[in-house]
Amino acid sequence: MRVILSLILLSITSSLFAQTGKITGKVISSKSGEALVGATVAVQGTQRSVATDLNGAYSFPGLAPGTYSLVVSYVSYSTKTIPGVVVKAGDVTEMNIALDETAAINQAVVVKAAGRNKENTATLLIIQKNSPSTSDGISAEAIKRTPDRNTGDVIRRISGASIQDDRFVIIRGLNDRYNAAFLNGAQLPSSESDRKAFAFDIFPSNILENVVIYKTATPDMSAEFGGGIINITSKSIPSSNFVTLSLGAGYNTLATFKDRTGYVGGKSDWVGLDDGTRAVPKGVPSVNDFNKLLPVDKAQYAKLFANNWGLTSGKSFPYSNAQLAVGRNFTRQGQDFFGLLFSASYNKNPGYTFNEKNIWEYDRQAPSTPPVLRNKYEDNIYSDKTLAGAMLNLSVKLSPKNTISWKNMVSINSEDRLILREGQPDFDGDPLTTARIHGRWFTSNLIFTTQLIGSHILNKSNLRLDWEGALSRVKRSIPDLRQSVYINSSSSGTDQYYADVAYGTLSPDNGGTHFYSNTDEKIYSGKLDITQPFKFMGSAQNFIKAGAYYQRRSRAFDARLLGFGEYNVGGTYFDYDLLTLPEDKIYADENLGGKLANGQGGFTLIDGTKPTYSYSASSNLASGYIMADQRFGKKLRAVYGVRYEWYKQKLNSFIDYGVPVYINTKKGDVLPSINLVYALNAKQNLRFSYSQTLNRPEFRELAPFTFFDFVTRYTIQGDTALQRTLINNYDLRYEIYPGRAQLFSVSAFYKNFSNPIELVSSPNSNNTAIYQNAKSARVYGFEGEIRTLLSTVFNPQNTGFLDKLTIALNASFIFSEIKLNDYLNISAKDLIEKRNLQGQSPYLFNGSLSYADDKSGFSTTISINRAGPRIYIVGTVNDLDIYEQPRTSLDFQLDKSFQDGKWDLKLNIKDLLAQKLTYFYDVDQNKKYNASVDKIFARNTFGRIISLTATYKF
Repeated sequence: MRVILSLILLSITSSLFAQTGKITGKVISSKSGEALVGATVAVQGTQRSVATDLNGAYSFPGLAPGTYSLVVSYVSYSTKTIPGVVVKAGDVTEMNIALDETAAINQAVVVKAAGRNKENTATLLIIQKNSPSTSDGISAEAIKRTPDRNTGDVIRRISGASIQDDRFVIIRGLNDRYNAAFLNGAQLPSSESDRKAFAFDIFPSNILENVVIYKTATPDMSAEFGGGIINITSKSIPSSNFVTLSLGAGYNTLATFKDRTGYVGGKSDWVGLDDGTRAVPKGVPSVNDFNKLLPVDKAQYAKLFANNWGLTSGKSFPYSNAQLAVGRNFTRQGQDFFGLLFSASYNKNPGYTFNEKNIWEYDRQAPSTPPVLRNKYEDNIYSDKTLAGAMLNLSVKLSPKNTISWKNMVSINSEDRLILREGQPDFDGDPLTTARIHGRWFTSNLIFTTQLIGSHILNKSNLRLDWEGALSRVKRSIPDLRQSVYINSSSSGTDQYYADVAYGTLSPDNGGTHFYSNTDEKIYSGKLDITQPFKFMGSAQNFIKAGAYYQRRSRAFDARLLGFGEYNVGGTYFDYDLLTLPEDKIYADENLGGKLANGQGGFTLIDGTKPTYSYSASSNLASGYIMADQRFGKKLRAVYGVRYEWYKQKLNSFIDYGVPVYINTKKGDVLPSINLVYALNAKQNLRFSYSQTLNRPEFRELAPFTFFDFVTRYTIQGDTALQRTLINNYDLRYEIYPGRAQLFSVSAFYKNFSNPIELVSSPNSNNTAIYQNAKSARVYGFEGEIRTLLSTVFNPQNTGFLDKLTIALNASFIFSEIKLNDYLNISAKDLIEKRNLQGQSPYLFNGSLSYADDKSGFSTTISINRAGPRIYIVGTVNDLDIYEQPRTSLDFQLDKSFQDGKWDLKLNIKDLLAQKLTYFYDVDQNKKYNASVDKIFARNTFGRIISLTATYKF
């Protein structure tokens, strides 16, 4: 720690007194986009020259301010001279350079125009155009021009992607379970206890270098995806020393400075962790020991619980955020040697929010009968979200051909919710009966990942060795979900609410309950890649690549349900007058512990924990691959090969009545893939790809654990019989790169699923959903993207206002056909449904209009996002499909820098339209909301968020 602090202080002082500048960049092949290792870069008129490293990178630190020319040469490539490269004191000039292959001797090219912007733009386009697989992404520079605060917000800007519940990624309309999340190339575990998904709101956007979504497979990447692989790259080692500090505040139109209701939590809630305030009281026996006790002894343990059921009142505070970033670059013998990047961020996101929610639950007696309203509720939800993170990346360049990096990240994401619910629990039987339900729900996610990464060029033939070892850990806890329930029955004849508590047995929907759960998951992984370039048909840009990957996962999950119930033991009878007490007094100490002072019974402690409430699981994945990246002439490139994955999965749990469940599956899969890229000309590509991928059941989806979601009032259950999904993928894409960071592409895709996994309503119980395999599914669609300067559209000669305006649009249209299994008890004619897979949208749309003036330091962006209706839960015999209705999100940002970029002021307005989020029963089965026929399941109301952030660079 002392070393880190010393480096941070040193970076501050050195940045304040910097008197020289630096030129840095990469050298790549203009034809292939590959890095040129060992290219010579010289500063003309000086004695300084360097060879590019294994990533094609070079740097010239310690240059006096002025204007320079660079001369770049490489064997079998034309020598290029770049004049007019300006160096400023304390600044870094980035100059990426693309060289052309040539058979001529001593052929040279001189860039006559001001070279910096043109060279950088051309290089970035070459890298994107020459990607071996179909992919889309967003860079750190583009992220800066959006109002996005976390990675989830960022991803929805990418073509073919959208976000569900503000954090789960949908790619090409496919459910989040069909995607895989990676950080710097290492796979991340599921961040959720109850679904196969990763919550991308965990990572702050300001730590991102880029986010790339790979939509087609190559043998050297994981084969476990159907929609895409999301690879998050954290910011790399800086090319210069810097310290930046950002502070911001925000206003929520629905909540900030308005009255709010809350409850007393723990002292460390502000950082997103519970301090033990909500833990099971010390002294309460384990489940097995508790169940062996006599009823009179069980009652005494009720006294260990604090009377913390009271509510508080106050005002909602503004959203706040802060971030510190420190970069340090050390040189040795005039070259980059060691680098450090440290970042710490804290967000109240968006800081004491409030939204309203309505819930209506319907039943049908038979498929031909209309739905009948069973109950309805209105919720006021107060939420306090905290996002805190820190990153420390270290890198050492041992030589131009050997680098080692150590990347570390920790993130805490928590939400503390108070839900005040009122409604009619028996609308069809007794509509005059009303209920008042209060839920306190604290959820905390802690993610830690550390990675050791190495890259080496081993000999003169440029044999490349890349390796990585990684450890990731996720700890998710719900330390105390407390619920109080009061019922006012019409049969009482009075306007009196009575507490609804357990009698004998305890269930999650009783009042006076405490629910606790903990998930602890670890991932150990390691990989090795070997790449050997070779010449073929006159081109040196051909590669044979082989590698291996191993991953070990383990998860421990346990939950416990405790609650208060009526004490009726040995002639002592419960005092029913207690049920009329308000929630801040009903569970006071004098009312707990069995027989009371008045001789009547009080509240006893009941353990409702079932054997299914815990499970342990592990998996081992070993894979190897071999692939070729080969060029046939000047036009055709083929990336092809095969990957083998051997997978072993274990799970230990119980079903009802304590019957043990043991799952031990082993499966090996041979997974081929091919990507063909045909260059129609220097700016146009035609791509075709085929791959076989898969999707395995998550631990939670296999476990028989039944979880009651207080927010949705649905119970989610696993299925021990789930099978893995095999997917055949076909893609066709046409793309144009006109230059100047512009792009046009159109794609078509087809996917065939065997045993797709969906979340389906249980035909045997109300408000219960279970994970199930359908028999098969076909998914096909189209997507297009355009990113262009408006000057190109209206006036190609314009170099003024229109040349600073960029419009970006992307859209996807997806269609599905599902073949169901017989377990749904559906007649044969209904076994094929032309509906989307659960969680899949039929269309996605993203758009933005940006203005950027580098000279004035002014930029502004307005962006829009919309995803089509998607099935939230699949209906069965008597249950209707529940859909999520589309909502349009419109965001705006205004950014202005001052004093040559030292100061930056950013104004963001998020969710300008503040449209409601609606879930509905699709009564007429037309897959869209019809207010006159369809029935609403739930509806959320949100506020607009206006924030202002100031950043200073030391």
